[in-house]
Amino acid sequence: MAFAQVSSLDYADIRSALVEYLRRNTDFTDYDFEGSTLSAVVDLLAYNTYYTAFNTTMAVNESFLSSASLRDNVVKIAKQLGYTAKSRTSSTAQIELKVDFTAVAAVDQRLVPKFLTLKEGNCFIASNTETRNETYQFAVLDDVVSPVVNNICLISNQGNNDNLKVTEGVYLSFNFLVDETIPNQKFIIPTANVDTETIKVNVRDNANSSSLTRFEKVSNILDVSANDPIFFVQEIDDNRYELIFGDGVLGKALEDGQVVEVAYLTSTGENGNNIKNFVFSGEIYDEKNARVLTGINVTVKAGSTGGDDVESDQGIKQNAPKFYSAQNRAVTLEDYKVITQRLYSAIADIIVYGGETEEPPEYGRVKIAIKPKFSDILSNSTKNDILTKLRKFTVASVTPIIVDPSIVDVLVQSKVYYNQTQTNLNVEQIRNLIISNLTEYNDTNQLSKFGGIIRKSKVTTVIDSSQESITGNVTEFKLRKKLVPALNTKAQYLLCYVNPFKSYCDGQTTITSTKFRVSGFDEDAYFENTEDGTIRIYSIDAVTAKKKILIDDVGKVNFDKGDVTISSLQITSGSDGDNNIFITAVPRNDDITAVREVYLNLALQDSTFQVYREVA
Repeated sequence: MAFAQVSSLDYADIRSALVEYLRRNTDFTDYDFEGSTLSAVVDLLAYNTYYTAFNTTMAVNESFLSSASLRDNVVKIAKQLGYTAKSRTSSTAQIELKVDFTAVAAVDQRLVPKFLTLKEGNCFIASNTETRNETYQFAVLDDVVSPVVNNICLISNQGNNDNLKVTEGVYLSFNFLVDETIPNQKFIIPTANVDTETIKVNVRDNANSSSLTRFEKVSNILDVSANDPIFFVQEIDDNRYELIFGDGVLGKALEDGQVVEVAYLTSTGENGNNIKNFVFSGEIYDEKNARVLTGINVTVKAGSTGGDDVESDQGIKQNAPKFYSAQNRAVTLEDYKVITQRLYSAIADIIVYGGETEEPPEYGRVKIAIKPKFSDILSNSTKNDILTKLRKFTVASVTPIIVDPSIVDVLVQSKVYYNQTQTNLNVEQIRNLIISNLTEYNDTNQLSKFGGIIRKSKVTTVIDSSQESITGNVTEFKLRKKLVPALNTKAQYLLCYVNPFKSYCDGQTTITSTKFRVSGFDEDAYFENTEDGTIRIYSIDAVTAKKKILIDDVGKVNFDKGDVTISSLQITSGSDGDNNIFITAVPRNDDITAVREVYLNLALQDSTFQVYREVA
């Protein structure tokens, strides 16, 4: 007798199918399958079938990248595509580390050393008391040797740049002894949360040898010969990593008795960002190997950025196929996008476009606009690092250029009306619901991004649906950009909003700004436009509270293009702690769009939602 067709792998359905099968069998006529001992046998068969089906389904699912749920399997399948999951990434900071020997020279010039050496390892203790009280270690990965010039030594590891680049993490080291008596010997870094980009490998011929051979980390076997001192890194269990060395065909093979010295940083990932307080804790020596303890000054040039957590399973699933399709070369715009994301993981959004789309066109150039996760722009050193690595993948006739995103904040100004008889919530609770729903909508639909569009109709719909008592809303958008002034210097500024502006009407200006101060006036000043688009500067009289024009023409507004041009102007201070000035414009259209390097940011934290009780 044929068994019924399998249509479900649910336990109850499997049991029902088994019972139905037995009932059709003449050997079991008149059996009570619910009350007899045979019921236990049926349960056992159903459970066995269910577990077998479950295990089979899991095994099949874990064989494919898109359906795998266990990280080990996701990582292994991605490896088959030539993709290595990104480890934690350490943040980096720019420090001016100056050693001043002026006092020493005043006693005896001969006591001033010719050069100094900053020893590798942990060299700074850092903290960010503004957000949290934790302390962090920052290190240099190699000894840094710098000359003493005019009794001053600026310790730098960045060529012509006098700054010192330091990397977040605890500097650790571990030694392996190569033992050919151990079959398939593995070299597993014993520490979790390693930033694999910081791994440094040196190999000694034996424990007593002073000669070191530096092995370099690679990910592409195409450029590897039999004698190249290289190693590969792969992720294993428990967020740890294994070093894979050559076999004499692909890379230089290790020999019995050699000592592998591994140094690396364990990173805190995202937590290491936005650190601005640094205290020197390292070791500096002169050419006579005498330690320098005085005259050391630390100035933070740029706080820490670029830290990121280990790549998620979902990120691996998305990036591995794209990386495989790029085939380790950057030809198409998508190739540039995928490879750049591979080289620098702390990216909130990225857009790549050809220079030929610019006005005027820039042929032979590829523009890469990157919005970092934890800041507005990348530091110059980070840009240079990315470009240096990226050029290995590019064709000779194309020059990649990293440009800063042009961030346009979209501010929502909404008046919301509700029926008090339909809710027990107060005004503040309704307001919080609106913000929460808009935040979720923004996250789900990725409104804040390159190439995005924010539609007024969608935003108003989300507001109305936030709570059943809401009867309607009147919502407008405003656009805001940040002007970073060159303090105490005459300079010109161009702010591009991309979206056209409303014209001056009914005495309402299109352009407004936060306060600032300008050379020649000892009072807070503001920008506004006149009807013909002229930008002027005014202040508020402390007695009459009326506007007082300070400078009647400092620039122009292009209403159709959505540009604000500030002509030569000497600004002495801005409105916030970083002396920035925020300039706001009223858009002409209901929908806000972004093109090329323009990044739309739905700034809900700075938006206003006024909730009113509807009066009958």
